[in-house]
Amino acid sequence: MVKNSEGLTFREHQRIGKQILKLRQDLKKLDLKITAAYGRASKSAKHTEKLLNDLALLQTELNKRLCEENPTSSNLELLACYYPKA
Repeated sequence: MVKNSEGLTFREHQRIGKQILKLRQDLKKLDLKITAAYGRASKSAKHTEKLLNDLALLQTELNKRLCEENPTSSNLELLACYYPKA
């Protein structure tokens, strides 16, 4: 794939948004299992919590980039890439 000097395409943002959503769902399930087994204060649970927080930061940053790269698109259309309605 050729790198886009203008950033990611809208379709790429859509695909990445779906991947992030799937990762979040999987990490939340993992977090529940680990927390049930070892407790919220365990190192293992802290690591899954950090992963979820870091993924949220990535989601926020990519959403910001998406808005910068697509200034003429509607906010709802852009927001749906990284924050879809459940």
